[in-house]
Amino acid sequence: MKNIKSDLDKSTGLRKTYILFFMLILAILIPSFSAETASLSKEGIKAHEPIYIDNNLDFTAANGVTNGSGIEIDPYIIENLDINTNTAHGISIWNTDVYFIIRNCIIHDSKNNCHEGITFHNVTNSKIENCEIYNNYRGIRLDSSSNNQITNCTVYNNSCDGIHLYSSSNNNQISNCTIFNNSYDGIWLGGSSNNTQITHCTVYNNSDHGIWLCLSSNNILRDNALENNTYNFGVHGYYVSHFCQDIDKSNTIKCKPIYYLIEQNSFIFDDTMNIGYLGLISCTNITVENLTLNSNMQGLLLANTSYSNLTNCITYNNDYGVYLYSSSNNQIANCTISNNSDGGICLYSSSNNNITNCIAYNNQYGISLAHSSNNNAIANCNMYNNDDGITLVFSSNNSQITNSNVYSNSKDGVWLVHSSNNQITDCAIYNNYYDGICLERSSNSQISSNHIYNNSEDGIRIGYSSYNNLTANQIYNNCYGIELYYSSNNEIHYNNIYNNTNYGIYNHDSDVEYQANATYNWWGSPDGPGDVGPGNGDKVTENVLYDPWFKDSSLTIILTEGGVEEPIFKPFHIFGIIIIAVIIGVTIFALRRRWRK
Repeated sequence: MKNIKSDLDKSTGLRKTYILFFMLILAILIPSFSAETASLSKEGIKAHEPIYIDNNLDFTAANGVTNGSGIEIDPYIIENLDINTNTAHGISIWNTDVYFIIRNCIIHDSKNNCHEGITFHNVTNSKIENCEIYNNYRGIRLDSSSNNQITNCTVYNNSCDGIHLYSSSNNNQISNCTIFNNSYDGIWLGGSSNNTQITHCTVYNNSDHGIWLCLSSNNILRDNALENNTYNFGVHGYYVSHFCQDIDKSNTIKCKPIYYLIEQNSFIFDDTMNIGYLGLISCTNITVENLTLNSNMQGLLLANTSYSNLTNCITYNNDYGVYLYSSSNNQIANCTISNNSDGGICLYSSSNNNITNCIAYNNQYGISLAHSSNNNAIANCNMYNNDDGITLVFSSNNSQITNSNVYSNSKDGVWLVHSSNNQITDCAIYNNYYDGICLERSSNSQISSNHIYNNSEDGIRIGYSSYNNLTANQIYNNCYGIELYYSSNNEIHYNNIYNNTNYGIYNHDSDVEYQANATYNWWGSPDGPGDVGPGNGDKVTENVLYDPWFKDSSLTIILTEGGVEEPIFKPFHIFGIIIIAVIIGVTIFALRRRWRK
């Protein structure tokens, strides 16, 4: 019995060993079966070299065509290919007008070689369906290509744009696509790519714009969801027509609807509404108040819009905080504009607008008037920690900047370029890294009654600029008080110019036509300016006319009832005082005689 039991024990032990061995084999094989099963989910997908088709005749089997004759009811088919784009664009097609479909393809991995997943040039009548396109330079690029369809594609992790339409790529359709994690834009339409429909797309986590319509018109957006892109949505253009788009509230940003109004009037938008983006195109009499808008190309967009009011709004983390294109007679008041990568408040070809009581900080520029933005007024604003505080550029004329504080900007406080007949009055401009005020090729401006100090370079720099008047300013503690180069017929009078590190006025040019007339100023010392001057005050260079000067800073200016600061002892004032004294004396003498009688 013992022997039988022993044999049974041995047999049982062997069976257990076999079972354990079999289970170990299964454990090793199961992952292989799983991997095989996963590969079967891509059944029929075959590796293929990159495809280049240059004309209608190149639709061949060697270029991946499996069937079709190239007509609308029987298109060429390119399908079920796995293409590595390391050596060339995945599928590159040029100069074709036959009908074809690219579907069920995986195109990937040229991120470091500037190759695109699918690229078309001068192509019509195509469909791109159910493709997965990732780790390329651009995912899909259409150049001068119209009447194409991109549907049900997943486009991600490309080092430029996900889907890129350029150069009159018109009448295309992009639908039901998922576009994410691209290093630039999710979907970009540029260069007059018009009449395209973008529908039912999910666009997220792209490093620049989610959807950007640039210099393109009449595109239709429906039921698109945008989220967590640096700038979720934006429209940009150089003509009003570029802003004419058909975009309704079915499009959302973080589940908040896009409001894009065309030719509307008398609407009110306020904080009771759930707004993801607000664009007003060719509108009038719109009130926008108490909104907080962020993470778009424009926090607020006005194009060809007039007589509207923007008040108590907060815009931040946009490309532009508030952007006005060709818009006039609007009021922007009590707004806080911050952390916008390009501009805080930007007026482009926009005139007769008022910007009051606004704060702009941590933008590329606080407020910019550009390209013939004329007759605007900036008052009681604070601009700080921007690159430039206020810029007036490219024929932006006849505007006023008053009672504002412009300080601690990393470049200039106020910068005027090719802009004339502007006024800067009663402002404090200080602690800017370059110049307090810089005029370049800008003439006939009035700079008066400002405190300009502690700027790292010049208090006021004037280059290639003529016929400007600098009057009754306090200019001190700058590197140079005023610096001029190639500038003529500028008048500099009744200013206090003192304690500037290098020069009170430095004129780079010795020609008589560039002489700076700087008489009747206080130089920080009763004996006048130093260097070429006779005294111990701020230094001046040759070609600066400084005599006569004021001997006491308290005598330089008085504030008249009209707000014009003039020297207290000009002849007019002396004769006026004498006449008043004579009249008073004669009156007293006459009254005393009458009283004695």
